[in-house]
Amino acid sequence: MADPSLIPNSSQQYINRPRESVGILMVAGILIFILSISALAGLIFYKQDLSKQKDSLIGEIKKQEKEFNQTSIQDWARTAEAIDLAKQILQEHSYVSNAFAFVQKNTLPDVRYSKFEFDADSKKISLGAEAKGYAAMAQQRQIFINNPAISSATVGDFNLDKTGKVLFSVDLIFNSSLLTSQ
Repeated sequence: MADPSLIPNSSQQYINRPRESVGILMVAGILIFILSISALAGLIFYKQDLSKQKDSLIGEIKKQEKEFNQTSIQDWARTAEAIDLAKQILQEHSYVSNAFAFVQKNTLPDVRYSKFEFDADSKKISLGAEAKGYAAMAQQRQIFINNPAISSATVGDFNLDKTGKVLFSVDLIFNSSLLTSQ
């Protein structure tokens, strides 16, 4: 008769039994778990690093606040106002040298000037001129009239001197852009 024991006599029947293999889903699950734990650890370390950087920056800001000097700010504000005022003055400043350069560039070789008067308020230049002849004077007048930098050009007081040269006067009124830009 068989032994009524619940413990089997031989463990042989369990040893010979084929093992069930681990499923692909189980391996994927374990890999995902390991990756999640690694990502969590990385995020924790990153958060700690950011906290250290934040604390460092807060300390630097507090240090700068302690070193903050109100009188320096007021000095800088006064300097900025002075710079703005200087810029405004330079923008409104008349550059007479531009007028000289303009007259030099737009004068014919047969014309020369003996008088130069400049009125900055009216942007007017009065010239006493001498030309070799009436043709040179007319050409010079035409050059001034056709130039867009001049809003008005007037030629008058025609006279002949002893050598046959034409003496005349020229009044030029400039556009503001010529005298205010450098």
